[in-house]
Amino acid sequence: MFYSKLLKAASAINRRNFSNEPALWKIANYRFFVPLQTRWRDTGHDGNLADSVYYDTMISLTQSFVSKFNNPGLTEHILTDNYYECRNRLSYPEVPLVGLGVTEVTGSRLKFTVGFFKQKSDQSSIATSPINLDLRGSLLDDNDVITIADHYDNEAAVLGFQATVMKGLDEGIPNALKEAIKLIQMNCSDL
Repeated sequence: MFYSKLLKAASAINRRNFSNEPALWKIANYRFFVPLQTRWRDTGHDGNLADSVYYDTMISLTQSFVSKFNNPGLTEHILTDNYYECRNRLSYPEVPLVGLGVTEVTGSRLKFTVGFFKQKSDQSSIATSPINLDLRGSLLDDNDVITIADHYDNEAAVLGFQATVMKGLDEGIPNALKEAIKLIQMNCSDL
């Protein structure tokens, strides 16, 4: 019982400190993106997207990233922590852009950050992104991120955090996945 309370308290402290890092909220610090098509039934009673949409998107995006650069038959990844912080409301019919970054790699544990970015109000009539994005995620270079940033808010409306453990790894994280992680690694001063 005491151990469980201690873990919850440590987790709460870690979450509070993690979301205060300004670099995590900036679109320019992300390189792996997917557009999120919202539906009318995704909106809850308060007009915001339902919790399940944020959680499902975070899980789907990290799984998509890992599976693009890893043979899923060799390993599996297990979700160990998943939460988000909402600063601005997202709702239907918006098409937010969702970015994925890695903030920490410890052994076989990966900590992901997921930013949900609103379209700029003068771009809301544009239903698609200015860059052709794969619905399973696209790894972009700096120039493409700059192009996208012209059409979306520079600060995330919602910031999600997810920790995943890679299971079944005898020799650590596979090289192809390691190289991909380097491309989306977020260099934050306080992490």
